[in-house]
Amino acid sequence: MYMKASVVSGESILAVKQSELQEVLRLINSGPQSTCICDGLASNVEELEDVSRLTLSTPLRNVEDATCTLSTNRFIDVQEMTEGDRSYLMLSPTQLGRAALVSSLPPDAALFVFSDLQQATKAIALDSELHMLYLACSDLKKK
Repeated sequence: MYMKASVVSGESILAVKQSELQEVLRLINSGPQSTCICDGLASNVEELEDVSRLTLSTPLRNVEDATCTLSTNRFIDVQEMTEGDRSYLMLSPTQLGRAALVSSLPPDAALFVFSDLQQATKAIALDSELHMLYLACSDLKKK
């Protein structure tokens, strides 16, 4: 998907409640990189740069740094693709990236939840999903 901007400058007025101000400011100042990749709005670096350039707020980091951070934290996969004599980076969301987007968690909170789930899985020592279902339902039979 490729985006073209017909208007590159403008002004917006946003009315919010005082109690929601901090969350709105966080959303405005956060970079759009992980959201637009997981939503399918951008699938390569050029499209990601276009999205970054066309947002209301200027990005705090450049696209390369953001892509590296998202890849390191396993929110996106980066693959080098070649088409004829042109090579480019293809960006695709991981399951963790999609889950973070759908849950509306910020990246640091999503990583914290993911880490806790991994530790809980190791603590239970699951052999399969069926074993987990048995553990959850075994108490119901006794009642």
